Amino acid sequence: MIKKYTRFFSILVMTGIISAGTMWLTSCDEGDPKGTPDTDNPSVTISSPSAGAIGVSGAILAVVGTITDEAGLASVSLTLGNGTVEVISEEFTTFSDPTSFSLNENYDIPSDVVLGNHTLTIVATDLTGNEGTATVEIVALPAFEDGKVTLVVDEFPADGAGEDFHMVGDFMGDETGAGDWTVSNLDYTLAEYEDSEGTVSYFISVKDANTTVTDGSIGGFKFVRGTDWPYVEKDENGKEAVNRSVAAGTDFEFMQIGSWADYNPIVANNSGVTVFDGTGVTSVEIKGNVKDALTTESAVVSAEYSVLDATEVEVASGTLTLEAPNGSGERNYSEDLDISTFALGVYSIVVTALDGNGNQGREDKTLSIIVFPCSETGLPAVDGAKTRFIINVPVLTDDIYITGNFPGSDIWGTIDPAYELTKISDGCYYIDIAVQADKTVQFFREPIAWAVGDWWRGQATQVAGSDSGASFSTTIASNGNTVKLYFPFWRQTP
Repeated sequence: MIKKYTRFFSILVMTGIISAGTMWLTSCDEGDPKGTPDTDNPSVTISSPSAGAIGVSGAILAVVGTITDEAGLASVSLTLGNGTVEVISEEFTTFSDPTSFSLNENYDIPSDVVLGNHTLTIVATDLTGNEGTATVEIVALPAFEDGKVTLVVDEFPADGAGEDFHMVGDFMGDETGAGDWTVSNLDYTLAEYEDSEGTVSYFISVKDANTTVTDGSIGGFKFVRGTDWPYVEKDENGKEAVNRSVAAGTDFEFMQIGSWADYNPIVANNSGVTVFDGTGVTSVEIKGNVKDALTTESAVVSAEYSVLDATEVEVASGTLTLEAPNGSGERNYSEDLDISTFALGVYSIVVTALDGNGNQGREDKTLSIIVFPCSETGLPAVDGAKTRFIINVPVLTDDIYITGNFPGSDIWGTIDPAYELTKISDGCYYIDIAVQADKTVQFFREPIAWAVGDWWRGQATQVAGSDSGASFSTTIASNGNTVKLYFPFWRQTP
């Protein structure tokens, strides 16, 4: 009996050992319902490059990262691409310590890398198939110069493609403004760049020449083809393009050109920008001319107008009748606009011209219908040989001047006490001055910080942020008449 018991006990012990061994072996097998499967993803951290870093074509990109997994790593893959083209691709499958892998590699960025946003992706897979991922967005740029802003024009019209174009603007001048906007200066010509997809872009690394600018900003500028203003850029609607600028602290910026002036019909919208008191005036004249583009074989085929309110809602529209071309190739138009039902407010009169190639030219003017806020009470009578200008502008403490071509004197941009306006009340000024018919005048302020040559920065205008100061064209010579003008904005703020 003793032997039988001992044998039975030995079998139990052996069975227990085998069972225990079996349990230990299967605890690492996720297929065994008695085990705990590994569901933890590997940890992936990218410490370099940082988000938004610049990858320069033809240069080195340093990639540093840490990947860990308690169960052990099977593979780590690294890719850099823009969703279409992979710039870098590598896979690691051998690890000295499969639970921790330090990535520290330098990669060559192709000299023809596609410019723009790229995603660096690291994917780690462990021995049980779990994946961990980390991504960082970087920007690919052509070779650039440190300490300068790199501008990349990655979209531009097919018209004029292949031709050189350059920058022109405030940044070219010194602290007094000397040398700025010199359109014939080709020192700022953009370089051509063709990427691996065959896409052509243009770029330049530039610094503001103004010695007072140290924050990396770039003052107002435009892109131009050729060396004359008829070849300046326009927006995508053929409208005057607003001056570009680059904010302080910017390392790079991608830009797009909508169209070129010489490939669009030329629109001169001379519709009166006049203030009305809302009484006795029921119509205004939409007038001006259109002209064929400088660089085209297609003539203007139509012209239309639309009137938009302050919320960009169209309140009126129509087709303009174009006269036969005059000796200068201009086709005049004139149309009466009924404003009897218009509410008080500020409107845009938009004139567009279309040629046979589908190119569009456009110019906007502002129609202000308000109760004029400036009083004439107490003002002396107007000399019969002069015109009285009464203007309403945003309240300032600066002196206000008139500039233009007057009988016997051309004083554009001249700060002369003889042409200073007299203050009536806050925001209201007047001057009595002799003018000729069909001449243009403008009004400006004189902040002390501006040089005489920069008078245009302080022009009164009807459009917020407008690059072109608003002007008034006289229709008759002085005869004791009064002209009231409303300017809700100034062109630039010091």
